[in-house]
Amino acid sequence: MKIALCVTIFFVSLALAQENNPSFPRPVPPVPPIPPLPPGASEGFDSLDANKDGRVTREEFEDRFRKNPQHSNPWQKANHPPGAPNVPAAGLQLPVRPEPGIYGHSIYYAVSTDGLEFASVGANNHSPVLEHASVPDALLQPDGSFWIYFVNGEPGKHGIWVAKPDDNGVYQKTAAISLPSFAGDIGESWGVDPDIVRLSDGSLQLTYLGNFVTGPQNPQKQSFSSIRAAFSRDGLNFTSAVELLKAPKAADPSLLVVKPDLWLLCMVGEGVLLSTSTDGKTFSPATATLPMPRIPELVLLPDGRIGLYIAESMGIVRFSSTDYTHWKFDGFVKIKDQPRRAEHPSVVYSNGKFHLFYLVVG
Repeated sequence: MKIALCVTIFFVSLALAQENNPSFPRPVPPVPPIPPLPPGASEGFDSLDANKDGRVTREEFEDRFRKNPQHSNPWQKANHPPGAPNVPAAGLQLPVRPEPGIYGHSIYYAVSTDGLEFASVGANNHSPVLEHASVPDALLQPDGSFWIYFVNGEPGKHGIWVAKPDDNGVYQKTAAISLPSFAGDIGESWGVDPDIVRLSDGSLQLTYLGNFVTGPQNPQKQSFSSIRAAFSRDGLNFTSAVELLKAPKAADPSLLVVKPDLWLLCMVGEGVLLSTSTDGKTFSPATATLPMPRIPELVLLPDGRIGLYIAESMGIVRFSSTDYTHWKFDGFVKIKDQPRRAEHPSVVYSNGKFHLFYLVVG
């Protein structure tokens, strides 16, 4: 009897020690299968549900989610009861992002022939072309190189900067651009979220979010944001700032001159917002052209369609349209050997190739 009692006490003590020891190895439960998406349930992918070209399948969604558990998954989220938190499946852990703010952002570069499947190239192959840099937008130069306009994440150097490649193709942060003051700005303000285009006369137009300030007067907490444009000949010194429009909580503008009498301006706000102009000066009120509030990038595709790249929660996706009203889902952007989520795309099409500059966090 005493022996049996001692054995029982031993195993009970062992079990309690294991329970109270967080370092004790425990088996990880298997990832449960993700049930089918219920009818009508989506996470901003209404166009995806109607897609019939076979590019994107449920298996691809699941594969991307399992490899990148930080991405939200519409099949998993749709089966949560209302109000339940969207958490990763059992056994999966969210990644740790070590650097706070945009100091931990990096910019990468990749190239594609079809605009959907990309591969890293150049001197910075599989490495960032810029570190401590965010919100990229690329400008094609006459010699075929690119300048990158970006928001600098280094302490004390906030604002829009330009990076240029050196003789070895390695990008160097060159200088902060000069933006004119704007009547009515409050506090210490900056222009952020650059989008640069070359106009027909050779001058450059920078479209950006103006009056970006920190502190209690941050306009991002106000009802409307100011989308502005400034102009330059050298790409560094900009003058004649004008306000193109105000839109509810808008940011990250993308301008596309389709033809001389058709200018499209997209931005993220209460959905993907779209505004049009016939002269590039007077724009229509911005309205939601897609329901999900995601960062957009407009590009003219080689067949004349309008391409709209969006940084979705599972990575970058592309839509296309012939009338900038009805959008067809083209598929996911896949970047070879890039395991982390790509965000904030800047896309330039030139000489049969799509050039993608994008952001990775952490």
